[in-house]
Amino acid sequence: MLLLLQECRSEHYWKQKRKNNKMEINEEIGESRCDSGEKMLVSKKDVLGQCAHWAVVLSPFIPDDFEIMLSKIRQRLEDHPDFILAEKENLGFVEFDYRELEKWIHALIDDIPEFRNMNLSKAEKEKGILVDDENRPPFVAHSSHWTVAEDHEIVDLDAFVMNVCRSIAVERES
Repeated sequence: MLLLLQECRSEHYWKQKRKNNKMEINEEIGESRCDSGEKMLVSKKDVLGQCAHWAVVLSPFIPDDFEIMLSKIRQRLEDHPDFILAEKENLGFVEFDYRELEKWIHALIDDIPEFRNMNLSKAEKEKGILVDDENRPPFVAHSSHWTVAEDHEIVDLDAFVMNVCRSIAVERES
């Protein structure tokens, strides 16, 4: 599963890795499953369920305002023209390829304050620091061998969206 998630990281991530010459590109691998352009049918429940799942899995604590965030996502799904049209046609599903889904979900949730606040650590919230605060301390890189106190853990929002998309794609494959 980790390989599949790594395979589907955002294009920006891979471009940056190539730019920094930290990654050898294996030409034999070809395009990833995420770039195949294969279409999948996605429902509102798929999106909402995976958002709830990954918010809990990636966060060291149940995110603050978790219910509010899910309520806003649900409302946006209900009001989204793609799903309104799909329901008028008695389908309830919208067709996406992986990259379309990733962009669509980013557009759907990126500006929800409760979602963006998952990128703040508990310690930052207690100090009153905001996500876009210019005085926010820079991020520090870490590996799985280092430990980070739970109060200082954050949710990587891009990883959140990629995990939501990948989970939906894996579910559709089965």
